[in-house]
Amino acid sequence: MESKNVLVLGGASPSSIGEAICYRLGYLGHQVSSPTAEYLNVLDEESGHMLEAITDCQPDAVVYSVGVNELEWSWALTRESFDRIMSTNVWGFINVLKALQTTGNSYSVLAITSDAARRPMRTSMAYCASKAALDQVIRVASRELAAEGWRINGLAPGKVEGTAMTRYVDERVLQIRGWTKERAEEYELQSSPIRRKLWTTEIAAAACDILLSDAIGWTGDIVTVNGGR
Repeated sequence: MESKNVLVLGGASPSSIGEAICYRLGYLGHQVSSPTAEYLNVLDEESGHMLEAITDCQPDAVVYSVGVNELEWSWALTRESFDRIMSTNVWGFINVLKALQTTGNSYSVLAITSDAARRPMRTSMAYCASKAALDQVIRVASRELAAEGWRINGLAPGKVEGTAMTRYVDERVLQIRGWTKERAEEYELQSSPIRRKLWTTEIAAAACDILLSDAIGWTGDIVTVNGGR
């Protein structure tokens, strides 16, 4: 496979899906650029850092692996928390697409979404809503840009071992539901046919297959990798 330049947003975060994708791309012989969140805020439309990153990388493909979650019961959910989650998980991706379109080039774009888009999860109303919205953004954008040679897809993982978000969720679940660690772990095992969380390497392997495919017709798809739950 010909070496490609890939811009990975969210790849600079340690022990993240984005980082695993960067490693996988490098192993496959591709050139990877992954600016830090401090340098490139996906919500910033004024600094010009987005266009600088695109210009510097000259990407053939782009990964959006940026996301946040804040667990809370629906009756305690605040507008501020809802807006933060929706802004990062949905508007940030739209902002990236807008910047890419200004170049006049076409790209393969992959957004990391979540199986939470179709799995209602208690205390995650805003997160589930944001991922459902992101899935639709992916589908709409793919229809708008397919004729120009773009491929835009999503990858929807289940629970992934070892990431900062998983650690946050695991700790917050104990606080908000009053569960013991043992009960929470058993709940996780019961919900997964493979009886474990996914590994970042598994998600990265699937991500690279989608992102780097030569099948121009593979667009507007949301691929789920969640152990069959």
